[in-house]
Amino acid sequence: MFRFERELSPVRVVLVGRDRHFLHVAATFIERSGYHVSATDRPSEVLETISRVRATVVVVDGSDYLATAVRSMSAMDDTQEPVGVVTVAEARTLSPLTNPGVLPKWGSFMRLLREIERAHSERPALQASLV
Repeated sequence: MFRFERELSPVRVVLVGRDRHFLHVAATFIERSGYHVSATDRPSEVLETISRVRATVVVVDGSDYLATAVRSMSAMDDTQEPVGVVTVAEARTLSPLTNPGVLPKWGSFMRLLREIERAHSERPALQASLV
């Protein structure tokens, strides 16, 4: 009898945001696409979660409190390993001029996956981040 095990991607994603419905839906989709996923709705737990799961990419929902998202992202500068960041927000709050690179939260999940892969591949090397 053969046992099939799917090889998971080396990309480890942490989802951060207050919208539990989005966290659940996004985590389910991302996990079914072969990625390791953890989520937290407590911005105060971002660093602990990143460290515990050795995240390579963090998806931050900046819809409700942009200041919370900015604090979460700046806290990531203190991590030992480089972490890629993808930011999402409600489409009604986005403008290409004021929010370049921010994805619509309920937009294409395929686009979100592409951005996760991009953020993972563009992380600076560990040695460069420690200099």
